[in-house]
Amino acid sequence: MPAQHTRAPPTEATGDGTSVDGTWRAMYFHDNRTVVMARKKVSTTIYITPDQNEKLKLLHERTKVPVAVYIREGIDMVLEKHQHSLPGQLMLDATPPAKKR
Repeated sequence: MPAQHTRAPPTEATGDGTSVDGTWRAMYFHDNRTVVMARKKVSTTIYITPDQNEKLKLLHERTKVPVAVYIREGIDMVLEKHQHSLPGQLMLDATPPAKKR
C-alpha cells in the first residue's frame, strides 16, 4: 500500500484542522504506521549530495510523502542510535552508584 498523507481531523479548539496558534497539524500514514507531525518546527538549511537529492525526489514521487518527512525520520534514526551520548534522566529503577570510602 503506498504511503498516504492527509491533514489531521479538525480540532475542538478551532474546528477546522488548525491548531490554536493557526498552524496546520499534519498526519502521515507511512510504512503501516501513523506519523503525526508536531505543530512547531525550526527552519534549517542542510546540504545533501545530488544523488541523495535525486533519490529523495524519486521516493517522494512514488510515495507522495514530503521529502522533509524523510529527512526528519533520518534525523530521528541518528538520534536514537546515539541516545547513549545525549543527556537525559536516569531511569526511576536505576540503582545509584555505590559511594567509594
